[in-house]
Amino acid sequence: MMRRRNAVFLISALAVAALGLCWHRWFKWCCKPPEGSVLFRPGDHIYISRGGYDHHGMVWATDGSGAGKITRIAHIINPDDKGGPGADIGDPSKNTFVVTGLNLFLQGYPYSAIKRMRYGTPWLKLASDIHSSPLIADAPEVIMARIRWLLKHREHGLSKYDLLGQNCEHAAHWCRTGQQVSRQSLVWRSDSAPFLDREDAVLAARVAGLRKSACMKLPSAGSVLALRTVQGSALNLVDTQRMLLDFVPGRGADFRVHRGELEATGDPRRHGVVAFELVGLDCFLGISAGNIACAAAPLVRDNWFLVHASGELQHFVSGLYLSDGSHGACLLEQEEDAAQFRWPVRIRFRGWLYTTTTQIGRA
Repeated sequence: MMRRRNAVFLISALAVAALGLCWHRWFKWCCKPPEGSVLFRPGDHIYISRGGYDHHGMVWATDGSGAGKITRIAHIINPDDKGGPGADIGDPSKNTFVVTGLNLFLQGYPYSAIKRMRYGTPWLKLASDIHSSPLIADAPEVIMARIRWLLKHREHGLSKYDLLGQNCEHAAHWCRTGQQVSRQSLVWRSDSAPFLDREDAVLAARVAGLRKSACMKLPSAGSVLALRTVQGSALNLVDTQRMLLDFVPGRGADFRVHRGELEATGDPRRHGVVAFELVGLDCFLGISAGNIACAAAPLVRDNWFLVHASGELQHFVSGLYLSDGSHGACLLEQEEDAAQFRWPVRIRFRGWLYTTTTQIGRA
């Protein structure tokens, strides 16, 4: 009898392990990232690993009108050093924030070595990923305004660069969030702009206006939208009973939009977020067993998403991005693997259905 029980237990354990392996492989297959090189946008926070340290910068320009290959980078470096080794950590009295070509940023490393910094990462995951931040990035227009301000006042950087307390990562992080953070040196400065002991009042007013304008571009509360990708495909979701909800490709399901504002842990700013209620089923997009699912009401913190200007949806709690795998919607870590969405807005007027298409996150 004991042997039979042990055999049953062993077979059960092997079956669970095999099921887990199959699930892992299926998940990687259905949510396989798109092939091709990574595209970057102006305002992206990038870095390159150079052996014992990372050098950080901000994408200033690409070879396209938006996403594309990087051509110009804003970063802290000695502009008089024409690409010599260690030009960014050499003479600190010469280092300042400038725009350069790729060579001064790469310094002999291949273009493929450029990586994108992650934002909105939960605190529990930070220890295992030094190239991530718990803070949430601002809208592109806010980020570019900070970059322009820092370029205009680059003389403040001369003789004030510090490898640990005021480095290239501090500047890049500030451009994205308004707070100076360096995961490398573990120094967090939230009370001033780079190289200054205070915040600039004019810039602060400008940023406040731009953040308000970006928030107004979100869909209004109560709007009924069809959520689909720019390629025309609709999401495949799972409801609370684990039943697959197949929507018509090219149309998508109808969602009612809810608006809110939330604070992230350690981030004093309030961020505009949206939630999607599936019309007719009284449930909200959320997470179930690691997948995007239609979770029953009421609306909770786990149902909110950040809307990025280029169309990506980032889950507020997990920091993961929504992707449209061939066997169901799923969440992925990298922004470049995320699906880009656009919403045809359906408005009923005098009994007729009027449709107007807008890019998600844009006016």
